[in-house]
Amino acid sequence: MRERRLPATSPPDGAAPPMGHVSVLQGASITLLAPAPGTTILDGTFGGGGHTRALLDASAPDGRVLAVDVQPEMVRLLERMVDRTGLNNVVPTLGNERVAGLSPNSLDLTIMAGVYRELAFPRELLHSVVRALQVGGRLVFVDYRQEDPALPVQPL
Repeated sequence: MRERRLPATSPPDGAAPPMGHVSVLQGASITLLAPAPGTTILDGTFGGGGHTRALLDASAPDGRVLAVDVQPEMVRLLERMVDRTGLNNVVPTLGNERVAGLSPNSLDLTIMAGVYRELAFPRELLHSVVRALQVGGRLVFVDYRQEDPALPVQPL
């Protein structure tokens, strides 16, 4: 397996990340996914939280977004962001590179945008994510481009 270098996660001042990051595909993704009110969603792409906020808005009033990260620092930043914004339907979750740390049959939808190439153990991690999907649940990859030889995509 290849070594995975985790990116730096803390802003210079140690502040929690804003929920202001906007993916270039965010609008199209949310429109196509059309999460219903009450949907439980795994945002496997938390980053700056752009998809998270849009997913919350689309699944309001009682939707939940589980934001999983393998880095404890990122989970702590996310917890601070949740405290600061009062978005109690965002659930910070610590996983690891092989297991997402989610209960079986707990998700309606999983979105992973630009993250597949970052997975050190894609087969193992995706197996745990699929187990967490309810029957009829959806696992969606956004901006995965197999034809791009610059992306280190591992076949499943």
